[in-house]
Amino acid sequence: NAVELSNGDSHWDFSNNRIEGAGRHGFVVGFVTEQVHDLSIHDNHIVNCALSPISIIANSNEINSAGAAHVDIQRNYVSRNGLDLNGYSPNNKNITVSNNVIEDNGVLNVMGHAIHFAGTNIIITKNIARNTAISAIVISGAPNSNPTPGEKFEVSDNVIETVLSAKNSKGILIQNTSSGRISGNKISGTKECPIEVDGNALGHGGPRIHDIAIT
Repeated sequence: NAVELSNGDSHWDFSNNRIEGAGRHGFVVGFVTEQVHDLSIHDNHIVNCALSPISIIANSNEINSAGAAHVDIQRNYVSRNGLDLNGYSPNNKNITVSNNVIEDNGVLNVMGHAIHFAGTNIIITKNIARNTAISAIVISGAPNSNPTPGEKFEVSDNVIETVLSAKNSKGILIQNTSSGRISGNKISGTKECPIEVDGNALGHGGPRIHDIAIT
């Protein structure tokens, strides 16, 4: 990893960096038992990473990471990375992902959304995603464990152009998350539905989802 934070780290400003060819992640919050908080990640140029350009790691098979809170990810340019801008832990809260450009991300038919987060109060707005390997913007439960329901989300004013895989090829996919809105997005070039709202995540039956507006 180029830059990694660990237990309890807080008040970081990670900005105006250029990272190329990291063997794993570009910027990563590792698996933590003490929540990381108050991060600003902006105006970075991150390309050709083996894994994610920016990541908040999810969990082990037994326990979810404490994740991160109060995180602002904005105006980053990322391209040709194996995975996506992500934060899988259901303990994440108050995450804003805005005005980023994500191009040519992922491995065809295998992995690589543009943006994939779980948690409470997740805002994904005004991003551009081009040529994503699989579904472009996803709010969903954590992998490798029964997902915890999320609440309060916004996916608005994003531009999604071309999802390459024939399967898992949605523009916006919401799973096991309630109380949110999807509005003003421009979506083209998906091989499946442009927007899907689903009560089942990664094979685990989910709770009823409710109070979602699509405009």
